[in-house]
Amino acid sequence: MKMQLTNLKALALLAGLSLVISGCQKQGAESTDKTTPSSSSSTSSSSSTSSSSEPNKENSDKTDGAAGKEKTAEATNGAGAGEGQSVDLKGAQNINVAKLPESMEICKVNGTPITVAQFKREYREAIISLQNTLSADPVQVAIFDKQAEAMKIKLEEDEKKKLLETARKPQSLEGMTLDKFLKAKKISEADFDKQVLALGLAFKVGSKLVEKQLLNEIINRELMLAEARAQNLYKPAYNDFLKIKESPRYKKMLELSERTPEEVKEDLINDRMLMILLEKIARENAPSDKELLSIYQKNQASFKHGESIKLAHIVLAAPSIDMPPVESIKTQLRKQNPKMSEADLDKEVLVVKQQKLRLAEELLARANKGEDFKSLADNFSEDTMARMAKSGGEIPELDLSEVSADKGSSPIKTLVNAAKGVKPGKLVMTPVETTVGYHVVKVIDRKPAGTTSFDEAKEALKESAMAQNIEATKEKWLSAKRLKSKIVFSDEFSKASGLQAMKQGESQVK
Repeated sequence: MKMQLTNLKALALLAGLSLVISGCQKQGAESTDKTTPSSSSSTSSSSSTSSSSEPNKENSDKTDGAAGKEKTAEATNGAGAGEGQSVDLKGAQNINVAKLPESMEICKVNGTPITVAQFKREYREAIISLQNTLSADPVQVAIFDKQAEAMKIKLEEDEKKKLLETARKPQSLEGMTLDKFLKAKKISEADFDKQVLALGLAFKVGSKLVEKQLLNEIINRELMLAEARAQNLYKPAYNDFLKIKESPRYKKMLELSERTPEEVKEDLINDRMLMILLEKIARENAPSDKELLSIYQKNQASFKHGESIKLAHIVLAAPSIDMPPVESIKTQLRKQNPKMSEADLDKEVLVVKQQKLRLAEELLARANKGEDFKSLADNFSEDTMARMAKSGGEIPELDLSEVSADKGSSPIKTLVNAAKGVKPGKLVMTPVETTVGYHVVKVIDRKPAGTTSFDEAKEALKESAMAQNIEATKEKWLSAKRLKSKIVFSDEFSKASGLQAMKQGESQVK
């Protein structure tokens, strides 16, 4: 059976279908500050659905043995461990945090407290992220469904019933009845049911993985943030935040977030600090030139290339299709004006597109008159990541044979086709329209077919090796950091969660 992304999005995003498994959809919709991963049905004997999404000891015990070897954070005393007692963190993976008061302190990481409120917020956000991932990625659904057997996780009959009942409601089906929906999507009812249950099972597996790993992840994050602050990385992270503060994407982020603008700002700066730190750690552990040369020689055939082109572009966003998390102009306008007719929506879409096209034409004219293209791209492109990187809108070098082999009509292929015959240093004569919007395109360079030399490939090889090894490098750094850190659980939390505190002076490193 082939997963149809449209169906998954309709089910998961419009109805919040996957959250039905956790039994917390209603609570999430009705609460704000008091929202937790728990469910009012979590103690009901008639349903086991809530246990898959709520941190729950009984359900975790069932899967610990089959879920594979888990990496656990070390809980060490160290000198002057402070109040409370050190606890083996592996035992803390099975706690039912949902029922603990939000003000309770779970532990201190080198003196910095982690509270139940923080855990609940992180858990809720992780579950929402999981839901969005599964709704947009049928491959990930298949991966989780395959893991279900190894983890001995399955959907109970009452879970299947709830999922199928919810999936048949009009709000889950773009406002249509089931019959109309099936005809519109050209899918049988049997395949529809299989997709719904596959999505439900994938969510159950994913939420279990979140449940088992989250506390470790929070502790890891705190250790890395402390290191980032110690290395004075706040200032460059804050400067990067200022670059995106006025962007439409940031304003949209504020609209959609349940958090305050200050909290969103703090999250973005922290995320950027972590990224800078990881890049720094990766570079400090980068392979030597000798190791890179060995990689090059072993893979020399892969460095043969066809004719290539390097482009730079300025993007004026006018998406014509939904590309999660980016919504088309029409979808955005429909949300702003739900009562607007299709005809009026189409007129408004045309107005927005004309505005973007005029702006693209103005920027093209300025570039043709001699203004620096890189500066124009860095200041006016609506590709937020490119603006943050100050890359001048440059696109990585493209192999023309590979682009031609692409049978689709991707934005990149459209840009390359528009640049045919344009010499290096020159601009495509008119703005180029793609499903993303309008592009002002400049040809930076062209290269004939040949073999990339080691000197030319060295930097790319280094970046690739660092990217491939980033997780291993991070784990190695964290392992070393934990040996020198104090992760101390509070007496209150240890007692409430039923954990057995270790005696002072004992250290248990897993």
